[in-house]
Amino acid sequence: MSLLRKTDDGRTFCFCLNVSDMGNCRGAVIFVVLSFFSFTLKGQIFTGQQPERWADSVLSTMTLDQKIAQCIMPAVYPRDSVQVAEIMRQIKRYNPGGIIIFQGGPKQVALLVNTMQSAASIPMFVGVDGEWGVAMRFDSVLPFPRQLTLGAMDNDSLIYQMGVAIAAQLKRLGIHTNFSPEVDINSNPLNPVIGSRSWGSDRDRVTHQASVYMKALQDNGILAVAKHFPGHGDTENDSHYALPVLNYSRLRLDTFELYPFKSLINEGVMGVMTAHLNVPAFDSAKIPASLSRRITDSLLRQQLNFKGIIFTDALNMKGAQNGSPKAIAVKAFQAGNDILLMPVSLPDAIDTLTKAVKAGIIDESEVQRR
Repeated sequence: MSLLRKTDDGRTFCFCLNVSDMGNCRGAVIFVVLSFFSFTLKGQIFTGQQPERWADSVLSTMTLDQKIAQCIMPAVYPRDSVQVAEIMRQIKRYNPGGIIIFQGGPKQVALLVNTMQSAASIPMFVGVDGEWGVAMRFDSVLPFPRQLTLGAMDNDSLIYQMGVAIAAQLKRLGIHTNFSPEVDINSNPLNPVIGSRSWGSDRDRVTHQASVYMKALQDNGILAVAKHFPGHGDTENDSHYALPVLNYSRLRLDTFELYPFKSLINEGVMGVMTAHLNVPAFDSAKIPASLSRRITDSLLRQQLNFKGIIFTDALNMKGAQNGSPKAIAVKAFQAGNDILLMPVSLPDAIDTLTKAVKAGIIDESEVQRR
């Protein structure tokens, strides 16, 4: 929950904003208390039992709906003053676990992040789609090359340096989470949404270069999120507008689509994003992977032994529309996702999940665990 997140193996995630090697502290119990000054983040690190005591003390004062809110990240559009004002009200009322930012300039974003964090009683995740840097979402910033360009090169050093520079961009803006690297293998030339976002069509090259980029981000204090699980590369529909079908055998999926995810999980990637894809070989129910317990919990969490944070893709996308928005929130939580990204309505999602817990549909221990 929020900046403090216990994993199934007992680790406590944090954002080591002033630690040079994230790899050396993956097994440690550490926590960063953030304070915001001007446009930069400062971190203070606590070790030992302090973060657990802090978490226990906070949890003991939280209502059920506040705990549920910690599992949700709404979107923020800095140029939309009405939407920003509404999110500010929601932060003060519910204190969601995080926010994902979609537009604006660097100064505008940094100021807004500081303002929103100041309004939150518990520090929030702040995330962005920064596949080729913050220029993917923000104006007035020079972009880095897209992944397909880098995938045509055999230069790990340049990819790592790019990751270091992007991590620096993010930290200056108060952003802790990069919904990247993209590990979809772009094997279908008719794919309308992945394309140049992918490192290419070669399984091993995609895996290796995504791993280099992931390590650069995490070595420099940014939580990397591999996406879109279990693989969006060989589809002919855009899940923003429809539910694509990944109609391959388990053997093919295991040796191709899942290959980069398995490798990055073994190398310590801290986040994975579940996709709005119908994958009949894993779940015959014709539902998105993001809403499927067989895919999110049984496959990703248990079979692949992923111990980090599972984020849904945006739940307002057409590919996720499997029932009403309220029903989708419940299904996404039941599937095993830790963070529900961009539900249609934050208040409705919290209300529905709270009622589901009280009705016994969701066990309250699951809310506590996440």
